[in-house]
Amino acid sequence: MLYGAAVDITDRKQAEVALRQSEEHYRRLFESIDEGFCTVEVLFDADGKPVDHRILQANPAFQRQARLSNPDGKTASELALGLEQFGDRSNCLRWRF
Repeated sequence: MLYGAAVDITDRKQAEVALRQSEEHYRRLFESIDEGFCTVEVLFDADGKPVDHRILQANPAFQRQARLSNPDGKTASELALGLEQFGDRSNCLRWRF
C-alpha cells in the first residue's frame, strides 16, 4: 500500500517572492541615499549602562562621512570612534567624530 499527501505551497512561495523583492528594494534605497545611515546594536555593561555600539549595517555615505572602511560588525571602540554621554541621560551615548 502506498500513501501520499499534497500540500499547496503557493501562498508561501508568493510570500517568499514578496519578501525578497522588499529586501532588494530596501537594499537599493539603503545603498543609494546620500545621507549617512547605519544601524547599531547598543552594548551594555553588567549594570545595564550603555558602553559601546556595534555597527550592524552602514551605507556607503556613512562610510565616506565617517571615513571608515567596512565597519559592519565592528564596535565603535574597535574603530577608535570616541563615545561620550549624550546630554544628561546616563543611558545614551553618541559618537564623537
